[in-house]
This record gives sequence, C-alpha cells and structure tokens, in this order.
Amino acid sequence: MLYDGTCVDHCPDKYEANNATVNQCILVGLICPPGFHINGAGDGCIPNEFECEPGYEINKKNTACIPAPGSPVPFPFLFMSVCLSLVVLGSYMKERTETKVCTCLIFLIGGWEILEFFLIAVYSFRLEDDIYIAGYLAFLGLIALIASNLAFAYYYLKHTMADRAYADWIRLFPTTKCLLPLLAGVVNLKLVRFVFSGFFGMENCLAQFDNPKSSIHQQLKMLTLFQCIFAYSPIFLADLIIISRVGWGHQILVLAIETFLLMILIMLLTYFEFRDPEGLYSEGEVDYSSLKPRKNGQIAVMGAFEEDGMDETHLVRVERRDHEYEVNLRKRALIMILEEVGKNFLVSQTKGRVDIGGEISKLKGKSKRKRAYFFRETHGG
Repeated sequence: MLYDGTCVDHCPDKYEANNATVNQCILVGLICPPGFHINGAGDGCIPNEFECEPGYEINKKNTACIPAPGSPVPFPFLFMSVCLSLVVLGSYMKERTETKVCTCLIFLIGGWEILEFFLIAVYSFRLEDDIYIAGYLAFLGLIALIASNLAFAYYYLKHTMADRAYADWIRLFPTTKCLLPLLAGVVNLKLVRFVFSGFFGMENCLAQFDNPKSSIHQQLKMLTLFQCIFAYSPIFLADLIIISRVGWGHQILVLAIETFLLMILIMLLTYFEFRDPEGLYSEGEVDYSSLKPRKNGQIAVMGAFEEDGMDETHLVRVERRDHEYEVNLRKRALIMILEEVGKNFLVSQTKGRVDIGGEISKLKGKSKRKRAYFFRETHGG
C-alpha cells in the first residue's frame, strides 16, 4: 500500500485502502466531488484543473497559483551600478588627489544591499516552488546585515566620535553628523565611507582622524569580515538555489544573478581598499611646514606642502572650516544674549515697570555731570 508516498504493509489508523485509486491509503470516508481528485497524501481533495488569475500559473505540486514567467526588468541593480561607476569616474577626473575610487564605489553600490536581500526573500516566498529554503537563507543574511549595521553604529558613536580630530572636524557639518550614524545603523555600515571617500572633493568627504586605526579602521574591518561570512554566505547559497531551480522569466532569477555578481565586486573592491589602510584616512590637522629652497636657489613656497602630501587647496579648506565654525559660535552667542534680554524684559513687564536707565531728565543731568568731569580731567582743572 502507498501512504503519503511511502510503501507500507497496511494503512495506519483512520486510513483505509482507496477503491478508486489502486494501493493508496486515504482518510476513512474521504470522497471527492466531481472535478476533484485525492491528493498524494490521501487526506484531501484538489481540483483537476486550476483556474489562476492572469499572470499566475499552477505550481508543480498543483496546490496553489504562483506568479507566471513574464518580462522581468533587465538587471536594474547592475544598470544602476554602472551609472554610479560613471559618477565616480567623474569625481576622479575632477579631483584625482582626493577621490578614493574603491571607497566611493563601495558605499554607492553596497548601500543597496539591504533592498536586494529583502527582495530575494520576498520573491522566494511568493514563488514557492521548492525555493522556500532560498527565502529563509535570504532572511538570515538580511538579519546578519542589520545586526552588523547596528553594531557598527554603536562602535561609531562610542569610539569614532571619541577621536578628537574627527570630533572637531564633524562638528563643522551638523547634517552629516546627524545622518551618518542613522544611515550606517539602519541601511548599511558601508555608508560611513562617505566621510573619508573624497567624493568630488567635497568638504564633508575629507574627514580627519587622530588615530584612525583604533577609532574606525579596526571596527570597520572586523564588521566587514562579519558581513562577508554571515550575510554574504547565505545570500550566495540562496542565489545558487534560485539560479538552479527557477526558469527564465522570473524577476527573482534576474535579482539572484545581480546580487551574486555585485557581492563579488564589493568583496574585490574591499580587498583592494584595505590593502593600503594608511592611505585610506587623513590623520590629524594640517600644520604649516618650513620653507625649503629649490635646487636653483629659489624659495619653494608650495614645495614643503607637496612633500608632506599637503597643498594650498587643502589649507584654504581648513581655514574656511575654522572661519565657518567661528561664525556659527558667534551666531549662537548672539541668539542666547537676545533670548536672555527678552526674558528680562518680560520679567520687568510682569512687575509693572520697565526701568532701562532712569527718566530722561535724570539722564540729561547725568550726561552733563559726565561732560564736566571729562573737561576737568582733560584740562587739569
């Protein structure tokens, strides 16, 4: 006898041999209406023909309607990555000395990983056909990605913000200071590379550090390795399952191919980026160097800066940031003074009288006495 796809000597309790189907155990008293037949487990009835809505088809097990193959969007994430690479090329052509190509590509392309992993999980559960495991793997990779992001946000606030040079630098960019830990913790820790990428030579992409190794590099390297093992590995397996089991025409197949290629690209870019950690970060503040003569005896004003990796543009940027910070401090002090004056004025009004120096007649008398005193002091009398 056949019971749920397994050969048995006799049917178990509450099951009996089916007279219509040879050698199959079914529930006692199970009778299917016209147009239905007994399922493989012998415990229910399924229709002979499924009527699925347009855009859907019956799955291989004849148990439900699933999305039918159609015309998927042709590699949207790969296309976007190519466009972002062209943007980075433009940054490199504009600011060759400042732009770090690998760093820019990592934070621009890698920032979309959370969306890619989420879509793989959703599409896998919708398609059903033997790729449930891919959905669970994608969900596992998504959890690992989010966990690493939150861990880095904690390390960033505790260690990176404790770096004196970085704290002094980031305070000049309040929007970046506010959004960076939020985006790194929620979206992707790779976005922290924005502040030291040199992207188009923008001021908020030229971070300064006292000790970058302990304040950011160690944590970034450790959690990047964590992502490669616990986030990328499940996604790689999910992609292979999808590629091997899903036919062309489903968007999830396109997505699996994209994520597989993009993760390999990110790993290669990260390898080349971490090969030179000393050139990845700018340490400390820019100091002036003594002037050194050229070989022909002329004074080389910029020569000293060029040898130390400094240039006039960078010095101007530092001076401009300091000036902006001083202006902001003056504005804040003026606002506090005006607020305090307003509070004092309101308090005086509540007392029924506002005294700002006495009556006019008294003020005139005071001014006359002051002028007479000044005359005596200046003329010796």
